[in-house]
Amino acid sequence: MIRFLLISLFVFISCGVAQQSKIITRDNIKMLYGKTTAEQLAFDYPAWEKVEKAYVPDPAIEKELKAYKLPTKVLVIFGTWCSDSKRNVPRFLKSVKGNKNIQLEFYAVDRKLKAGNGLAEKYQIKRVPTFVVLQDEKEIG
Repeated sequence: MIRFLLISLFVFISCGVAQQSKIITRDNIKMLYGKTTAEQLAFDYPAWEKVEKAYVPDPAIEKELKAYKLPTKVLVIFGTWCSDSKRNVPRFLKSVKGNKNIQLEFYAVDRKLKAGNGLAEKYQIKRVPTFVVLQDEKEIG
């Protein structure tokens, strides 16, 4: 009986979990805003996932990225309203997919390049997408 209740509770919780974004409207444009995930981006903007699936990375670069051994964090700062982000963020995702040493953090900014967290100022973001590469919490690229 307890096992049945636990399984039922798990199923109920699993079915009730939905992806939720912080979608804002600025200048009459709806956009994702703040910290997010690749899964959330695909949920809210499925066309980006189509770009990722269609992209064919350079095999030599893809192999090098997948073999990278040093723990590395990449801050992906982008705008869902930005054509360069729409093209390059999915391509980047496909290129690094499969390497557990590369940890990605996603931040969606508004058209003033703000995400409500000070990252744009800290890294002096002027254009998106911007990929900030960190090792041991120090910016290396």
